[in-house]
Amino acid sequence: MTQPYGYAATLISIVTFFLGALFTTQVSNALGGLRRVVIAGNFLLQGLLIVLGAILTATSVIATEQEDSMEERFAVFADPAILIGFAPLAFQSGATIASSRILGYGGEIPVTVLTSTYAALASDPNLFKLRGNKPRNRRMAAVLCLFIGAICATWIQVESIGMVACLWFGAGVKLVIAAMIFLFMKGQKVAEAENV
Repeated sequence: MTQPYGYAATLISIVTFFLGALFTTQVSNALGGLRRVVIAGNFLLQGLLIVLGAILTATSVIATEQEDSMEERFAVFADPAILIGFAPLAFQSGATIASSRILGYGGEIPVTVLTSTYAALASDPNLFKLRGNKPRNRRMAAVLCLFIGAICATWIQVESIGMVACLWFGAGVKLVIAAMIFLFMKGQKVAEAENV
Protein backbone atom coordinates (compact mmCIF):
# COMPACT_ATOMS: atom_id res chain seq x y z
CA MET A 1 0.00 0.00 0.00
CA THR A 2 1.65 3.25 -1.15
CA GLN A 3 -0.73 5.55 0.73
CA PRO A 4 -1.52 3.90 4.07
CA TYR A 5 -3.00 7.12 5.46
CA GLY A 6 -5.18 7.87 2.45
CA TYR A 7 -8.34 6.81 4.29
CA ALA A 8 -7.46 9.05 7.25
CA ALA A 9 -6.74 12.01 4.97
CA THR A 10 -10.10 11.57 3.30
CA LEU A 11 -11.95 11.20 6.58
CA ILE A 12 -10.20 14.21 8.15
CA SER A 13 -10.91 16.33 5.07
CA ILE A 14 -14.60 15.45 4.90
CA VAL A 15 -15.25 15.85 8.63
CA THR A 16 -13.36 19.14 9.00
CA PHE A 17 -14.94 20.50 5.80
CA PHE A 18 -18.36 19.78 7.28
CA LEU A 19 -17.34 21.29 10.63
CA GLY A 20 -16.07 24.42 8.89
CA ALA A 21 -19.36 24.87 7.04
CA LEU A 22 -21.38 24.11 10.19
CA PHE A 23 -19.35 26.44 12.40
CA THR A 24 -19.43 29.30 9.90
CA THR A 25 -23.16 29.00 9.28
CA GLN A 26 -24.13 28.69 12.94
CA VAL A 27 -21.87 31.48 14.21
CA SER A 28 -22.79 33.79 11.33
CA ASN A 29 -26.51 33.20 11.85
CA ALA A 30 -26.17 33.78 15.60
CA LEU A 31 -24.24 37.03 15.12
CA GLY A 32 -26.09 38.35 12.06
CA GLY A 33 -24.48 36.84 8.96
CA LEU A 34 -24.63 39.97 6.82
CA ARG A 35 -23.08 42.33 9.36
CA ARG A 36 -19.79 43.78 8.16
CA VAL A 37 -17.80 42.69 11.21
CA VAL A 38 -19.15 39.13 10.97
CA ILE A 39 -18.28 38.81 7.27
CA ALA A 40 -14.83 40.34 7.81
CA GLY A 41 -14.22 38.07 10.81
CA ASN A 42 -15.26 35.09 8.75
CA PHE A 43 -12.72 35.86 6.02
CA LEU A 44 -10.08 36.71 8.64
CA LEU A 45 -10.54 33.26 10.20
CA GLN A 46 -10.29 31.62 6.77
CA GLY A 47 -7.07 33.51 6.05
CA LEU A 48 -5.58 32.56 9.41
CA LEU A 49 -6.39 28.90 8.81
CA ILE A 50 -4.51 29.06 5.51
CA VAL A 51 -1.63 30.79 7.35
CA LEU A 52 -1.61 27.84 9.76
CA GLY A 53 -1.44 25.43 6.82
CA ALA A 54 1.40 27.48 5.31
CA ILE A 55 3.31 27.52 8.61
CA LEU A 56 2.92 23.77 9.02
CA THR A 57 4.18 23.29 5.49
CA ALA A 58 7.02 25.85 5.68
CA THR A 59 8.38 24.52 8.96
CA SER A 60 8.65 21.04 7.43
CA VAL A 61 6.09 19.56 9.80
CA ILE A 62 4.61 18.41 6.52
CA ALA A 63 7.13 17.34 3.90
CA THR A 64 6.10 18.90 0.59
CA GLU A 65 9.34 19.60 -1.22
CA GLN A 66 9.35 18.44 -4.79
CA GLU A 67 11.15 15.16 -5.19
CA ASP A 68 13.00 13.84 -8.21
CA SER A 69 10.77 10.90 -9.10
CA MET A 70 7.04 10.29 -9.00
CA GLU A 71 7.64 7.49 -6.50
CA GLU A 72 9.37 9.92 -4.13
CA ARG A 73 6.61 12.49 -4.61
CA PHE A 74 3.92 10.00 -3.57
CA ALA A 75 6.03 8.73 -0.67
CA VAL A 76 5.01 11.85 1.25
CA PHE A 77 1.49 10.39 1.50
CA ALA A 78 2.90 7.46 3.45
CA ASP A 79 3.92 9.86 6.25
CA PRO A 80 1.23 10.44 8.91
CA ALA A 81 2.52 14.02 9.38
CA ILE A 82 0.73 14.93 6.14
CA LEU A 83 -2.57 14.57 8.02
CA ILE A 84 -1.83 17.63 10.17
CA GLY A 85 -2.24 20.00 7.26
CA PHE A 86 -5.58 18.72 6.03
CA ALA A 87 -7.69 19.90 8.96
CA PRO A 88 -7.15 23.71 8.80
CA LEU A 89 -7.34 23.79 5.00
CA ALA A 90 -10.47 21.64 4.80
CA PHE A 91 -12.11 23.64 7.62
CA GLN A 92 -11.50 26.90 5.76
CA SER A 93 -12.83 25.36 2.53
CA GLY A 94 -16.06 24.50 4.33
CA ALA A 95 -16.16 28.03 5.72
CA THR A 96 -15.67 29.41 2.20
CA ILE A 97 -18.66 27.60 0.73
CA ALA A 98 -20.79 28.52 3.77
CA SER A 99 -19.76 32.17 3.33
CA SER A 100 -20.78 32.16 -0.33
CA ARG A 101 -24.21 30.86 0.68
CA ILE A 102 -24.57 33.39 3.51
CA LEU A 103 -23.72 36.19 1.08
CA GLY A 104 -26.33 34.88 -1.38
CA TYR A 105 -23.97 33.58 -4.08
CA GLY A 106 -24.01 29.87 -3.20
CA GLY A 107 -26.45 29.01 -5.95
CA GLU A 108 -24.72 31.15 -8.56
CA ILE A 109 -21.07 30.49 -7.85
CA PRO A 110 -20.22 27.11 -6.40
CA VAL A 111 -16.82 27.85 -4.93
CA THR A 112 -15.67 24.25 -4.61
CA VAL A 113 -16.97 22.50 -7.75
CA LEU A 114 -16.31 24.28 -11.03
CA THR A 115 -18.25 21.74 -13.11
CA SER A 116 -21.49 23.01 -11.53
CA THR A 117 -20.63 26.49 -12.76
CA TYR A 118 -19.98 25.16 -16.28
CA ALA A 119 -23.33 23.36 -16.26
CA ALA A 120 -25.11 26.49 -15.01
CA LEU A 121 -23.49 28.54 -17.79
CA ALA A 122 -24.41 26.00 -20.47
CA SER A 123 -28.04 25.84 -19.34
CA ASP A 124 -28.49 29.61 -19.02
CA PRO A 125 -31.15 30.62 -21.59
CA ASN A 126 -29.70 34.14 -21.63
CA LEU A 127 -26.07 33.09 -21.97
CA PHE A 128 -25.46 35.24 -25.04
CA LYS A 129 -27.56 38.19 -23.91
CA LEU A 130 -25.10 41.06 -23.62
CA ARG A 131 -26.74 43.02 -20.81
CA GLY A 132 -28.75 42.36 -17.67
CA ASN A 133 -27.49 38.88 -16.79
CA LYS A 134 -25.63 39.32 -13.51
CA PRO A 135 -25.65 35.61 -12.53
CA ARG A 136 -24.03 34.71 -15.87
CA ASN A 137 -21.46 37.49 -15.43
CA ARG A 138 -20.57 36.24 -11.94
CA ARG A 139 -20.22 32.67 -13.18
CA MET A 140 -18.01 33.78 -16.08
CA ALA A 141 -15.87 35.83 -13.70
CA ALA A 142 -15.58 32.81 -11.36
CA VAL A 143 -14.46 30.54 -14.22
CA LEU A 144 -11.96 33.12 -15.44
CA CYS A 145 -10.56 33.81 -11.96
CA LEU A 146 -10.23 30.12 -11.19
CA PHE A 147 -8.51 29.49 -14.52
CA ILE A 148 -6.05 32.34 -13.96
CA GLY A 149 -5.51 31.20 -10.38
CA ALA A 150 -4.76 27.64 -11.49
CA ILE A 151 -2.21 28.85 -14.02
CA CYS A 152 -0.57 31.17 -11.48
CA ALA A 153 -0.50 28.47 -8.78
CA THR A 154 1.08 25.98 -11.17
CA TRP A 155 3.70 28.53 -12.22
CA ILE A 156 4.44 29.48 -8.60
CA GLN A 157 4.70 25.86 -7.55
CA VAL A 158 7.09 24.98 -10.38
CA GLU A 159 9.19 28.16 -10.37
CA SER A 160 9.22 29.02 -6.69
CA ILE A 161 9.22 27.22 -3.37
CA GLY A 162 6.23 25.12 -4.24
CA MET A 163 3.07 24.68 -2.25
CA VAL A 164 4.26 26.96 0.54
CA ALA A 165 4.22 29.98 -1.77
CA CYS A 166 0.73 29.09 -3.02
CA LEU A 167 -0.57 28.81 0.54
CA TRP A 168 0.96 32.14 1.57
CA PHE A 169 -0.52 33.79 -1.52
CA GLY A 170 -3.95 32.29 -0.80
CA ALA A 171 -3.74 33.44 2.82
CA GLY A 172 -2.79 36.92 1.65
CA VAL A 173 -5.80 37.08 -0.67
CA LYS A 174 -8.18 36.03 2.12
CA LEU A 175 -6.66 38.53 4.57
CA VAL A 176 -6.84 41.37 2.04
CA ILE A 177 -10.49 40.50 1.38
CA ALA A 178 -11.17 40.54 5.14
CA ALA A 179 -9.54 43.98 5.46
CA MET A 180 -11.42 45.37 2.46
CA ILE A 181 -14.74 44.07 3.79
CA PHE A 182 -14.08 45.57 7.20
CA LEU A 183 -12.95 48.94 5.81
CA PHE A 184 -15.24 49.45 2.83
CA MET A 185 -18.30 47.19 2.86
CA LYS A 186 -21.62 48.51 4.05
CA GLY A 187 -22.98 45.78 6.28
CA GLN A 188 -26.47 45.40 7.64
CA LYS A 189 -27.43 46.67 11.03
CA VAL A 190 -28.04 44.08 13.75
CA ALA A 191 -31.84 44.36 13.50
CA GLU A 192 -31.79 43.99 9.68
CA ALA A 193 -29.35 41.06 9.81
CA GLU A 194 -31.52 39.17 12.27
CA ASN A 195 -34.45 39.27 9.86
CA VAL A 196 -32.49 37.49 7.09
